[in-house]
Amino acid sequence: MSIQNVDEQLEKFRGEILEYLTECYEFHTVEDIVEILRKISAYRARASWIRFGIIKGTNPKFNRFRIDELDPFIAELDNQFKIYSRVSSVQQFEWEMSKG
Repeated sequence: MSIQNVDEQLEKFRGEILEYLTECYEFHTVEDIVEILRKISAYRARASWIRFGIIKGTNPKFNRFRIDELDPFIAELDNQFKIYSRVSSVQQFEWEMSKG
């Protein structure tokens, strides 16, 4: 893959990640926790797929992108999943307690 193609591919990945992050910043406005968890799972799967493809690449720019941008994004998705899983558990507990 030429350097220009690598740069174009990395910009495509960056744009995709920024779109996902923008949506993550709006999760606090979403009422349906299950929808949030689905989105996080989908973003995590896509990021893992990108990471898998990058690891196979030989260009050092791919490795730098993985370390500086992709791995922190995956870690943030993991944190968001934990947070919203806990919120879901609290909601479930509150619902069960309200039943008596």
